[in-house]
Amino acid sequence: MVGHRKEIFESILSTCPAWTSIRERDEFEIHFIAQIERGSGKLTRAYDLLMKVWTDERVTVQEVSKDRLLPISCPQRHINADETFCVGLRADYSVKDTASAEIWWQRLAVFLACQETAEESRKWPPMLQVSHGEAADLQLEAEELARKLDLAKAYEMAVAYDEGSIAALSKHVSRITGRLPRPRMLCACGYTDNGHVKSRQQCAGDNNLCLPVLEYRRRRAEMSFWREARGRLSCCGAIDDCPLK
Repeated sequence: MVGHRKEIFESILSTCPAWTSIRERDEFEIHFIAQIERGSGKLTRAYDLLMKVWTDERVTVQEVSKDRLLPISCPQRHINADETFCVGLRADYSVKDTASAEIWWQRLAVFLACQETAEESRKWPPMLQVSHGEAADLQLEAEELARKLDLAKAYEMAVAYDEGSIAALSKHVSRITGRLPRPRMLCACGYTDNGHVKSRQQCAGDNNLCLPVLEYRRRRAEMSFWREARGRLSCCGAIDDCPLK
């Protein structure tokens, strides 16, 4: 266990990108300054961060400066209740070697760039948002299906802007059946049988995954997350449309 933990740490240390400046390192911790170049060419603010590899091989990163640039905790800005950053779904257990460590650093760079945008606009970048709680797994499942069906852009529009046919149809999914009504209508995702688009009834019988249905489930899971969060979290005021307000 200790040996693998050390391998993870060394993988992260050996792949530190040029936009980091290490202040101090311990056996399983790196205290560093992160300042990345944005799309405009300007540098972000200088983030004072601590990365740690835990005994369970989890990798976390959080802000440690007394003069904080970020909220202590904010679901909308993907900062967990324990102050660690959510840089991607299950990213804290994703580092296994140098290749995955490089991806982890890339995720952190995107996370910090998004924090800059959120600070300026008081909104998280819509096309880079990840759902909360169980809704995140449903979103990833739907995104994978959308890519296979050549509907990736349409699904992005549904999640980011509540626009398009997938978003509209998701609002008609039956809470009782969990499927779209009017079973004789054509499948919303374009599944075919012998060259012909299936009916919704055929898709249901074949257990075909349905994008509007997955989006419906994602939205319900997202609402459940916020209902539960209201009982234990308070709004930090960093995002204008925060459901905790």
